[in-house]
Amino acid sequence: MFREVFRNNLCFGGNMIMSNVQDFCTCTKTSCPRHPSNHSEGCSPCIELNLYLKKIPTCFFNAADPEKTYQGFDFEEFARIVTEKYNRKQGE
Repeated sequence: MFREVFRNNLCFGGNMIMSNVQDFCTCTKTSCPRHPSNHSEGCSPCIELNLYLKKIPTCFFNAADPEKTYQGFDFEEFARIVTEKYNRKQGE
């Protein structure tokens, strides 16, 4: 699904026009002004803010483990979640 959506978007000089971003966006915070459903700039405003705050966008956390609830959205928490999931898979 993601590859198809990605392929259907156009890239111009490094700027991607995300016409179908809602098709793969996992963020449920639709009231956020940076949510892709609230403007035509795709994921850029969210990523820009998160980079500035040294955080990781919610969609990455949802992709890592959609069943968990997250607190801080920082790099360390994301690394911990990914490591825990990887270790669970190794133990299976």
